[in-house]
Amino acid sequence: MSLKETQVRADSKDLSRFENNVRSSMKWSSLLAKSVLKKAAYVVGFIFLWWAVTGMHLLPAFAVPSPSAVAKVTESSFSSLLSQSWVSAQRVIISVLAIWVIGAIVGVLIGMTPRMWPLLSLGRALYAVPIVVVYPLLGVWFGVGGTSKIVFGFVSGILPMSLMSAAAVRSIDENIYMLFASLRVSRASMFRRAVFPAALPGVISAMRLSGSMGLVSVVVGEMLLSANGIGYWISNAESQFEGPTLYEGIIMVLVFALILNGLVGFLERKVAAAYG
Repeated sequence: MSLKETQVRADSKDLSRFENNVRSSMKWSSLLAKSVLKKAAYVVGFIFLWWAVTGMHLLPAFAVPSPSAVAKVTESSFSSLLSQSWVSAQRVIISVLAIWVIGAIVGVLIGMTPRMWPLLSLGRALYAVPIVVVYPLLGVWFGVGGTSKIVFGFVSGILPMSLMSAAAVRSIDENIYMLFASLRVSRASMFRRAVFPAALPGVISAMRLSGSMGLVSVVVGEMLLSANGIGYWISNAESQFEGPTLYEGIIMVLVFALILNGLVGFLERKVAAAYG
């Protein structure tokens, strides 16, 4: 085979690889666009239903204010709302990142170590305990500031993250472990080549659930005992029967949840593209 023919074949392979990458990118772009349009349709439909219900005056205005009333209040208090939301966002980010990182590490270690499997039964028993009963104790230990809210969010999400990550690792076929053991492959190499790709979808599912629990717990902690944050905003508006202000806070929490869910969904799509 001549040098020219070899070069032509190499160029042809590069072109084919480029075309496949373009098709894959177009496919994911199309799916993303459909997902965004679908969610936008849900939002528009919800706002229309909200407007229709308030327009018929079926419920008191302070209980279910109209979208225009909420928008009017938001226009005048937007800077304060953003300030309180940023306080909560920082707490949620710290809490959720700690849940994901520490929970994944603990779960994978337990899942790969049969001697530690009895800890899973203890974890399931603790998971059944209503975590909100711990919050007064955290308030005593860490005070009424942001630390107690961060710790409360972390405590709420660390168990499901660890338990689900361990379950994802344990679900891997034992023959894979036996194969790597017979080849005398190190545990680090086995984790990188087999455990990580196989357990990653389960770990991402754990991230979705535990992240949501961390978010909710931070907001609930602010509602119970705090002087700032979006949870305090909601609690204060509720105590003063300020319906539009209350709905402002609720909508902001929904925005937090959508951002968190979108981030996990993005990671899920990347994993599906890489290992699917």
